[in-house]
Amino acid sequence: MNRRFPASTFVSERLLQCLWQDQSFDPQRFRSVHNQHIAVLEPGVWNCEAGPDFVHALIQVEDAAPIMGDVEIHLRPTGWFQHRHHLDRLYRRVILHVALEDDGQLPIYHLANNANAITQAALRPALRQDIQDLAQTIDLWAYPFGHPRTVRPCRNVLNEMSPLDREAFLEAAGMERFEKKIQRLALWIGVCGWPEAVLRALFDTLGYRNNRGCMRELFDRRFHLAFDHPLTEEEEIAVHLGIAGLLPLSLPHPADSAARARRYHQICWRLEILPAEPPLNWCRHNVRPANSPHRRVVAAALLYHDFERLWDHVRQELLESALRPPVHTPAPPSIRDPFWDHRSGWDTAPSDRPTALIGAPRWLEILGNVLLPAAALHSDITEEAALGYAARRCFQALPPAATNRRLKEAITRLLPQTRQPPSTHRLPFIQQQGLLEIFMETCLQARAPCSDCRLNRLIEDILTLS
Repeated sequence: MNRRFPASTFVSERLLQCLWQDQSFDPQRFRSVHNQHIAVLEPGVWNCEAGPDFVHALIQVEDAAPIMGDVEIHLRPTGWFQHRHHLDRLYRRVILHVALEDDGQLPIYHLANNANAITQAALRPALRQDIQDLAQTIDLWAYPFGHPRTVRPCRNVLNEMSPLDREAFLEAAGMERFEKKIQRLALWIGVCGWPEAVLRALFDTLGYRNNRGCMRELFDRRFHLAFDHPLTEEEEIAVHLGIAGLLPLSLPHPADSAARARRYHQICWRLEILPAEPPLNWCRHNVRPANSPHRRVVAAALLYHDFERLWDHVRQELLESALRPPVHTPAPPSIRDPFWDHRSGWDTAPSDRPTALIGAPRWLEILGNVLLPAAALHSDITEEAALGYAARRCFQALPPAATNRRLKEAITRLLPQTRQPPSTHRLPFIQQQGLLEIFMETCLQARAPCSDCRLNRLIEDILTLS
């Protein structure tokens, strides 16, 4: 018997998103407003960030070739214009616009604001039950990482593996992802050299989620600046905040913040650092105070200033761990600033206790995604075999990282179902990376429905051989 939730006459877009995620409609009756049959080969990945509701969907309209793109869902077709999606470049890959019902107010050609021909469809005619009845069986806030009703074939196949075989399979995929990180780093070294390529990757990791693009642009701006003397830590911080557009235009109210801002402005004036143009569009929505753009930019400035010391620290600890068991994970270096250790912005009150600019979870991401691949690559360049050996052993022994949204989606899709939410899966770092490798290189790159996925055939061949 289905669990029932409090009845409500209010039908929300989130309810429609849940119905789409579960594909809770008759596929034979799902048709466009022009009465064309739409086959949903892949509903897509629920997008928790800005942009369309579902990304990487795969649909087929009548007998046309399947197309991949994004899906946007509204209660009414006019929501497309009300939310100004026709002016937003994030929606340029939308191929399907789904509303609860067709009110005849939005012809299909009004939606063609990009390279894709956008198909419009109504969901209500295809529902197997009244939408109010469906609403009583759905816990809206269990999505998008609850237990999906559309079980992926690969999850059934992975479930047939023994725990040891599944761990070995994920670890092999994790090492494949590690080697790809080395290859990407090698390409960047060919473009901008060492250590600039490693620093660029560090900035990218500090950006995390919505601020990655801003951090990449920040690195490019700093990389092209030249000074007639080595900068001090304070000067480096002032330069980074200046070119990031994070220096206040008017002095903040706290006296110590005002003094610090005045000092940074004086440094930028002396070094001829102009205001950031064009301004970087930093995302502050749903960002924890400890991860604010100001603190991340200060951390990046200190890493830029002390990179040689950081690299020597990691390299020495890896070489020492190669000589003795067990595997030793390099400890995070001291990246501190007496002002920014206690603040997340110019006008915020100082905290009583200092908060590390780079905490343990972020240091783990930096190690696994940047510094260990860099160490393995450096060993290939310098023929220092012990360093590459230690880097790979350390990667294989890293503890679990924090579970982000993409990893939760991979766990939900690929791992055998349990009663625990995805965030409680404490897989080792290498197995987490293996899941991401499978999800991002197979699920998100697939141009065919799940039933034709090459991953299923690969796992079945492995089971047959074993």
